[in-house]
Amino acid sequence: MKLWIIAGLLLACPSGRAQSVSTLMGGRAAGMGYASSTLRDEAAFFNNVGAMGWSTKSSCFSAYEAQPSLPGANRIAASVCLANKWIAGGIGIFRFGDEVYGEQLVSAALSNRFGMTSLGAKVNYIQYQVAGFGNKTGVTLDFGGLAQITPQILVGAYMVNLTQASLNGLEQLPTKFVAGICFRPSDFFLLATDIAKDLGYDATWRIGTEYTIYKKVFLRTGFNLHPSTVCVGMGVQTKRIHVDYALQYHANQTGTHQASLALALGKNPNK
Repeated sequence: MKLWIIAGLLLACPSGRAQSVSTLMGGRAAGMGYASSTLRDEAAFFNNVGAMGWSTKSSCFSAYEAQPSLPGANRIAASVCLANKWIAGGIGIFRFGDEVYGEQLVSAALSNRFGMTSLGAKVNYIQYQVAGFGNKTGVTLDFGGLAQITPQILVGAYMVNLTQASLNGLEQLPTKFVAGICFRPSDFFLLATDIAKDLGYDATWRIGTEYTIYKKVFLRTGFNLHPSTVCVGMGVQTKRIHVDYALQYHANQTGTHQASLALALGKNPNK
């Protein structure tokens, strides 16, 4: 209950900085501690929109995160991405909370790949709802990019709330910058790391690994500093379906579970 009281006071305050939960989603990303700025998968819509341009097949994606120690603090997301060899576009929704306190996003994104680089942008319509305080809304713009430096090295970066928008012209929404690098020394191992900085707060360091243990079966680990989080996960892929699960242990609460499902659309999806 204390969480909801704090949230209500933040949103009711006539000035200041509004707080938002993370909209990073995906069982793969969660299992790697959300070191996800360089991941070129179906969850890029919610992570680095610039990486979405590497998609060459249309897909739909959904994810659900449950926090048993915080009833009413679960997250859910879904998106549809239409893509071809040069460009990808998508729409998605995100929801956090319950009838006491909730955050909802409706987003539209476009990403374009040219050579070994891709850039993307996403527009978000955000609604905050607090029981007894009504609703507040805002519109934000995210921008990101991804570049393949060598066959083994990727570099990615993105910015959340590029225009530093606010809620109803009052509370400023969080502005975040994330940059990362991914190293894949072999087809069986991936190492990724991100630095995330929210204006006004300490930077967060994320690192994650992914191991291919048998063809399309993956094991993942990750951890964060500031705040401290340890993550493990696994995933299974077929030609059309990707299923991923992650378990995260946070410093101040019990485990958080997230599962996601991605489905390739079309008659002949790529592997």
